[in-house]
Amino acid sequence: MLHRLCLQTSRLILTDPPYGMNYKTNMPGDKRWNKAGKTNNRFPRLKNDRPGDIDFRQLFQSCHEVLADDAFLFVFSHWKNIGEWSLLIEQAGFKLRTPIIWNKKCANGGDLSDPVISCAEFVLRASKGRPISYQLFNPEGQLRQRVVNVWNHGRPPKSEYCQHPTQKPLYTCQQLIRMATEPRELVVDPFCGSGSTLVAAKMLNRQYAGCDLEDKFVQTAKGRIRKLSRKDIFQGYVT
Repeated sequence: MLHRLCLQTSRLILTDPPYGMNYKTNMPGDKRWNKAGKTNNRFPRLKNDRPGDIDFRQLFQSCHEVLADDAFLFVFSHWKNIGEWSLLIEQAGFKLRTPIIWNKKCANGGDLSDPVISCAEFVLRASKGRPISYQLFNPEGQLRQRVVNVWNHGRPPKSEYCQHPTQKPLYTCQQLIRMATEPRELVVDPFCGSGSTLVAAKMLNRQYAGCDLEDKFVQTAKGRIRKLSRKDIFQGYVT
């Protein structure tokens, strides 16, 4: 599927694969409550999220094969995966760059016996060839050559939330896309989920392509994209 999406023209693969944790959130899947005060619909476990379900060595090798000659790979990651995934990404032929620490401003889950709870996820950044990194705006709206790697963006606001258990905020995706691409270039997400990467790409006038195993999330992504203005924004491909 990656070969079909990229065709060696993509300047960025930005993706949030399952972390191999057999994750099941206690967040309600909707706001319908029964008389006992419990939700009628909680999210099921994510597909392909058991240890070993995904061959990450093959995944990162495929990413390297299908990207353009000078391009980036950005991968959301849990702290437990950083060591293994970083090694596999390097072995695939990428050069590791400074990772992003995304402060979600909200701590949840984890080992309840541990006095320390995580409020962060990570974005592993890697490059193929010698791609150009573009400038970003800091929170005050000032253009900067370089930005620090701790991003206090928080979780997606309610206005964005679309009933996906691991949804990423549009602003974070936009900053990552701005960092690695120019308008009209192709952004690919092979684990597109609710479509945040694709929506952010379209909002920034990038071409986009994505896929997901779960059809309900594919439909969610397509619906979010359809809601955007059609003025001066590219069409893309979601499957």
